[in-house]
Amino acid sequence: YEIFKALRDYIHLEVFDKDKPYYGIILDGNKVRFVEDDSPADFAGLMPDDQIISIDNTAKPLEVRESVILHVLREGRLKEITLRAGKSPGHSLRAKLDGKIAKAIFNSDIIEAEYVTNVI
Repeated sequence: YEIFKALRDYIHLEVFDKDKPYYGIILDGNKVRFVEDDSPADFAGLMPDDQIISIDNTAKPLEVRESVILHVLREGRLKEITLRAGKSPGHSLRAKLDGKIAKAIFNSDIIEAEYVTNVI
């Protein structure tokens, strides 16, 4: 965090997914790979390695909506979990560097980059 404070006069940073609806998980297909601490998914009881069998009683990809009912397979047992979206604390960044520093380091007037996370 301190490095961003030191560079803020030179690099324009924007967290562009802050406050957007999210669940706080990373999926690999229909398997939960990661559950963010204190996220809606964490509070709902989802765990890494849960396998999502159905979403609102259908076999469809998980999309962030206000509320969904998940049927998950955990250690051979079927569980029903109600998952409600919350506000993302922000995971995806957009950065822009311009002026003398961009010219000195990259020999370009403007450098732009974007990091998009796969946390949904």
